[in-house]
Amino acid sequence: EKQLVRRPEPERSPEPAPVRTADSVSQPSLSMSDFVGAEVPPPLPPQEPSPPPERVAGDTPVWPLPPQIHPAVAALPAAAETSIASVARYIAGQERDPWMRVKALHDYVADRVSYDVEAYRAKKYPPQDAETVFRTRRSVCAGYANLMAAMGEASGDEIVVVSGDARAHGRDLTGEGHAWNAARIGGRWTLLDATWDAGYVNDGPFVKAYSSEYLFTPPEVQGLSHFPKDTQWQLRHPPLSLGEFLRQPLMRPSFFAEGFTLVRPDRPQVTVDRVLEVALLNPQRRYVLADYERRDGTLRADCDVEQGDSVAVRCALPEEGTYRVVLFSNRERHGAYHQVGEIEALRGR
Repeated sequence: EKQLVRRPEPERSPEPAPVRTADSVSQPSLSMSDFVGAEVPPPLPPQEPSPPPERVAGDTPVWPLPPQIHPAVAALPAAAETSIASVARYIAGQERDPWMRVKALHDYVADRVSYDVEAYRAKKYPPQDAETVFRTRRSVCAGYANLMAAMGEASGDEIVVVSGDARAHGRDLTGEGHAWNAARIGGRWTLLDATWDAGYVNDGPFVKAYSSEYLFTPPEVQGLSHFPKDTQWQLRHPPLSLGEFLRQPLMRPSFFAEGFTLVRPDRPQVTVDRVLEVALLNPQRRYVLADYERRDGTLRADCDVEQGDSVAVRCALPEEGTYRVVLFSNRERHGAYHQVGEIEALRGR
């Protein structure tokens, strides 16, 4: 039986998406101060991941899918966009593969609906039913999830609303109320979150930025940030307790998609005397940056990073306080690095 979430209180907005830019990165040890006027040694030899096998229609897709909107959504004619049913019927007629059809439904919702930042910040939510969201093209997470479920019903795909808590990077590690979806495809349940794939919110307005990170996400990856009220929607056996959920380090899906393994620390928040040390396995030999910022915003600097297939991050925290340590990754040593995870460090006297 489908669940409906109509009045979320409180609500988890989409994740912020910080990016770091580097002109160059030296190795084996680097910090942002190395990027200007430094003699740069030869880059680490890249180790490209093996290409996925050619997919047969109906097979479970390899996660994550490329961040490209489904062609049926990109080319959707205006005449087919008059109602939820008309959109769903058009997509079903264009895509017979059930996995790709659910992806198209997800892509439509993520692409067409803007996150209602004003309602989220005011904690005053307009109706979040599917029809209202389809008409206004604005909602908070409940509206995204309700529209996904309604479109699945119209296309003949089983999609339900899941409610619970979610925790995002740079915010309270205990999380707050959120809604997402589960879909049964070919007899298997899978997870998706069109809200978090629609874009992001920093301090300003909603920024539209399509993603596929939270589409068919492995349960152990989605379970780092999403904790459903009904434990069956963890899709894990045995399910995590709330305490186990909160004790997990908060890494982004891209951390796992890029092959990283966190060796230490094994908690999202650690207490240190002066220095936080982070150890990663990095079989794809990606470049890593790290920085820290005190929670009150008064101190920010870069951490030292030793590059390689094992990465060692060393953050010397200058004085007592609570610090947010952020990890960034890029395949090349030049250009924009995107966030892949964070650790909170508490330095004592």
